[in-house]
Amino acid sequence: MSESTADPSSIEQLLATALWDTHAETAWQAVQTLHNYGGTLVLTVAQQLCQHPDPQKRRLGIEALLLERMIAPEYFYVDPPQLGIPKGTAPPTSITLLHRLLATEQDLGVLAAAGFALGHLKDSQAIEPLFAMQHHPSAEVRLTIVRSLLGHTTPQAIQILIRLSTDPEDQVRSWATFGLGSMITLSEPAILAALEARLRDHHEETRAEAILGLAYRKDERIIPLLQQDLTRTTVSSLCVEAAQALGDSRLYPLLIDLQKWWDLDKPLLEAAIRSTQP
Repeated sequence: MSESTADPSSIEQLLATALWDTHAETAWQAVQTLHNYGGTLVLTVAQQLCQHPDPQKRRLGIEALLLERMIAPEYFYVDPPQLGIPKGTAPPTSITLLHRLLATEQDLGVLAAAGFALGHLKDSQAIEPLFAMQHHPSAEVRLTIVRSLLGHTTPQAIQILIRLSTDPEDQVRSWATFGLGSMITLSEPAILAALEARLRDHHEETRAEAILGLAYRKDERIIPLLQQDLTRTTVSSLCVEAAQALGDSRLYPLLIDLQKWWDLDKPLLEAAIRSTQP
């Protein structure tokens, strides 16, 4: 079907199906149909939806800007792992539009979607508006900022993640600690200090993410914590993963004992035993 004969309302419906339909085959058929329409027109409809009075349609438009990477080969965002789409850049008009939404949007769902989209553009100019939002009163928005910055290594992105690793909301702290510990390999003093601070976190997942992040950096200070955690009646997979990453033989006998009953992830446990074997 050519772009000139395509109906914008039908494109809007296909976008909603592609993005929000829980049936994978139906969603993928919608993507394929959108591809036949042509990327330029789909992008135009997405940008128009971003300015719609209805917040649900604005959110659809924002998410469609990310979906468009699967439709128009000239513009690619972050590659979806399940599709293997290559990385690239976004249309400048889309970036400008998302910046404007961040500055004016009142609906929290739309604001979170805009922040998520900007963060996934992997563009340096996307960090500045996210930096300004790190103190947003909504935990949903702060969590979106963290998820948007995963893998970013610019000083400003690191600063935001360190700041949000101390957030009062458990999930925000946990994701920020994951971003600092597992999604990047930097070992700057500020990052190490942020991870060490979370070793005393009351939220178990956040604490475990901090241990894992330091294990990746071969920090032996976490050995007593791992020795303690591996002898608990409940042992998380993050703890076993940390033992594997650290690879210290002092953990080997504890992992052997764990083998008697722990069945959460046997291949992971076997890998940890091999990694720590004297």
